[in-house]
Formats: sequence, C-alpha cells, structure tokens
Amino acid sequence: MRRIITTLLLALVLGATPGMAAAEGPSVRIVDTAAEITPPESVASGYVIKAGESLSGIAVKFGVSLSSLMRSNSIRNPDLIFSGQRLVIPSTGGAATQPASVGSQQSSASATNTGKTIYISIGRQRLYAYENGQMVYSMNASTGLAGQATVTGNFHVQTKLPEAFASLWSLRMPYWMGVYDVGPFENGIHALPVNKWGQTMWGGYLGRPASFGCVVIGTYDAAVLYNWTPVGTPVIIRY
Repeated sequence: MRRIITTLLLALVLGATPGMAAAEGPSVRIVDTAAEITPPESVASGYVIKAGESLSGIAVKFGVSLSSLMRSNSIRNPDLIFSGQRLVIPSTGGAATQPASVGSQQSSASATNTGKTIYISIGRQRLYAYENGQMVYSMNASTGLAGQATVTGNFHVQTKLPEAFASLWSLRMPYWMGVYDVGPFENGIHALPVNKWGQTMWGGYLGRPASFGCVVIGTYDAAVLYNWTPVGTPVIIRY
C-alpha cells in the first residue's frame, strides 16, 4: 500500500525550478511545510477506517502526525490496518505524547542499546554516524533554510518508511526516517525526491541549507544510512 506521509513539499527550493539531479549522491532537499488542516468530523468515539484508506492518509485528514497516530493506537506497522478498524485520533493541542512501545515502525523515547548515534551539524551541513563512539559515516547534507530551520536538540528515529509520498506534487521521498514532529507534520532524514517520471529532483544543493526543516542526503548515502539505522537510534542536532 502506497503511503501518503504528512509531509508537504514546495515546488521551488531556493527560488530554483525543480530539475534533474546532476549525479547520484550529493544533491538536494525539499521538506515539510505547514498548511491549515481542519479535522473533517468529530472523533470523540474514534474514527472507523474505510476501505482503501491508508494510515498516513488518515493522519493528513485529521491534521496529526503519522507517528503520533501510531503511538495513540499502539500500531507498529502502518500497513497492518484494516477496513472497519476503529482508531483513536490524538489531540492536536500541542502537548507531545510519549511513545508507548517499541516496534518496527515505532520507537520508545529511550535510546536503543546498539551503540549507534546520528549527529547532524547545521553549521557544517554534514551528517555523521557513530557506532560505539567511532565514526563510521560522514555525509554531505542540506538542512533547513532561514525561517524554516532544522530544530536543534536530542531526538531519536521515531518512524522508518522505505518511501514516503507527497501526493500534491507526485513526488517520492526514498529512505524516510522521521525524527521529530512539527505540529501535524514530521521532520526527518531522507534521500533526494523523485518525480512521477522517475527523475531525481533538486540536484546541486547538498552542502548548504535548502529545506524547510528536514535533513536531506544523497540517494546512495540515504540507502546506506537507512539500512544501518534501527528505529530508536538517537539523533543529535546541533548548530
């Protein structure tokens, strides 16, 4: 089932018209930006999933993040839902809900015991991966533009999706790893987006701010990092 993650992408980054990437690896970034979302109906008694709906689509409908919807319903795999299932819709009032359990798509608030950590330097526009205190990867990255800066702090990988999809522009975002919620949306780490013609977009911007909050790395680097990183891995973001 194709998922529609709650991220919305802008068609223009840095005032440039989207184009094909110059090469595999270092290129660019897009992101999640906020939009006014009005919940469709009262959900005091829960929401019943209809045939053909996806969990990420329901999250968009009610203006909540996919990760918070999964946590509120103890869902570990967003693909394992069914028509007629009743969901609890989390509040959008602003208070963060702590994750309830650890699963393949959902993590606890505590760090994993794998000895792995991801460190993102906004000042250097680099992503570093450490295992047991030793650096194993160093990757060129693009973080948020001025006014839409990537949030600094201590986080963890809270969701992993092989591919996120932005339906408004028919763009695919491979190797999605969600890191923190921004209202009803989720910022994270992912590869360069791909349009409906299979073209990799926004080439040439890696290594300088280009997003609206997410951290973008090259496609090959994103695949390596995605396979290396378990859900729950600490993510430290500093300037």
